[in-house]
Amino acid sequence: MTNHTIPGSVVAFSINGKTVWSESFGLADIENNVPTHVDSPWRLCSISKSLTSALVGQLIDRKILNLDKPITDYLPLSLFPVHRYNGTAYTLTLRLVMSHLAGLHVTKIPDDLTKFYRALNITETIELFNNEPLLYRPGSEFQYSNYGYQLLGAVIESVTHENYDQQMAKLFAKLDMRGTGVEKREQLLKHRPRYYSQSSDNKPTELENGDLSADLFSYEGWWSAGGILSTVTDLLKFGNAMIRAYHGTDQSIVSKSVIRELWKPETIGKVKPSYMKYMDYGKAWFISNMNASYPYRLVVGHSGGLPGVTTQLLLFPEQNIVGVVFANKDDLDFLDLYIQQVAENFQNFL
Repeated sequence: MTNHTIPGSVVAFSINGKTVWSESFGLADIENNVPTHVDSPWRLCSISKSLTSALVGQLIDRKILNLDKPITDYLPLSLFPVHRYNGTAYTLTLRLVMSHLAGLHVTKIPDDLTKFYRALNITETIELFNNEPLLYRPGSEFQYSNYGYQLLGAVIESVTHENYDQQMAKLFAKLDMRGTGVEKREQLLKHRPRYYSQSSDNKPTELENGDLSADLFSYEGWWSAGGILSTVTDLLKFGNAMIRAYHGTDQSIVSKSVIRELWKPETIGKVKPSYMKYMDYGKAWFISNMNASYPYRLVVGHSGGLPGVTTQLLLFPEQNIVGVVFANKDDLDFLDLYIQQVAENFQNFL
């Protein structure tokens, strides 16, 4: 934290479903000298996608959704028309969309924020990209698309006939995730942290009041892609539920077959960005098969980042370890390594 001028951070780890470390460090609010708190609700950013995938998994288990059916089976053409690349029409499936292989709009910050303000639901926001051509031939390369998960939120709303937040609230209740929900601007939340960026003199500076990048990520269009708030304790509950499903010991949230499908890599042999040299992507989950020097082979998880905040969730399914770290500063690309290093120290206690 000192080396990277991180104002505040919260960390939590569990082994075999039991929390073995949960602690807060530094300040949630520098100006008012407010310390961080383990129960603080943080913006999960793109870890939200992994929670969205659990809801999709439930709908797959109920035979409501199918990964290999076209999106147009679930949304009318008026909402999601046929998309083309170089003049050729392509069928886009849930599998392609969830694995960022569909060729859809890639998020550009802050440009995208000027296209939304307040919507009644996620479905209202997807029409803005209706007429965009695909960026590449679907299935050929990985290009991270928040819009793809907006689209997924619209699919959820279409097949359940409820808003995304209503469906997710049921999932969170079932997992006893009492500190988790979608972000809404009007909420007053106890222990909410402030978010900080880096100033030119290498000191943390609060994001400017009214800055679009600081304030407008809570609108409904982003819920399914990056708009969920949660605590480290609740994320441990979520991670452990996914591990239990993976082992087949508790399939009350999703089935063993579905979680293993969600964790099945889709990007092997595809064109990938350089940061994915040693990892692949399933459906809302990054998957790493670690080298022989690391004691645990399989690692799955997701990172998240928005202006002023960085988050990381990692699961070690074979060892039943879950690690979570939040920090109120942006562009911290090493939190996954931190979790791996801490988790490695647990090997003698397994």
